Amino acid sequence: MTATIDSNVLIYALDNTDPPRRAVACEVVRLAMLGDVVLTAQAIGETMKVVRAKGGRYAPEALSEIERWTALFPTEGTNASDLLAAAHFAARHQLQFWDSVIWHVARRRGATWFVSEGLQDGQAIDGMTIINPFDPANQPRLPAILAPDGVAITPKP
Repeated sequence: MTATIDSNVLIYALDNTDPPRRAVACEVVRLAMLGDVVLTAQAIGETMKVVRAKGGRYAPEALSEIERWTALFPTEGTNASDLLAAAHFAARHQLQFWDSVIWHVARRRGATWFVSEGLQDGQAIDGMTIINPFDPANQPRLPAILAPDGVAITPKP
């Protein structure tokens, strides 16, 4: 079981202005370090764009954390065929294009869970299910989704 984390969750993990959401997002990242999670270059790029917009320049702490994530997690890039497939996927499922890019690339890499606030919680499409980590009802499920073998797993170097 592989998961991917949407940019909105990564952004909250860096956002000091919303402590409750930041706490949940940081827990998502912590659990992800114990499991099988792939990040997409698109999600990383969207996160960097928002961090830059909020802070003018890339906040050194945020950029350092993003660098740490890309070292900890496999990060899957996007190619031209991914963009075309995502455009068809977006049209077929009436989703935003950039969400579809993340979806398609993560699914290509084998993800079965999409951890996101911005999509319909519980929706399953083409073998991947959305889970909103900020919904209190979902929070007990996150360890099984993000770190299915529990705390016995050693974080990825």
